Amino acid sequence: MMHMYPNINFQKEVIKVVHIALLCTQEALSLRPSMSTALKILAKDDYPLPTPSKPPFIDELTMELNNITQSTSF
Repeated sequence: MMHMYPNINFQKEVIKVVHIALLCTQEALSLRPSMSTALKILAKDDYPLPTPSKPPFIDELTMELNNITQSTSF
């Protein structure tokens, strides 16, 4: 259940912060926003958010191993 407070949509803000965190942790340094850009994105509601690249530490093999581990741990 999403709680709404006057002029604040917390779910939207949390998603925005996580999105920015993903942008800041991209493998290629050139794809990461600068600190000043990250702050601008946080401050403005209408700033366009680029799609983060796939994290370098998660790939199909990692996901498959994770699924195998989860299914055998029950």
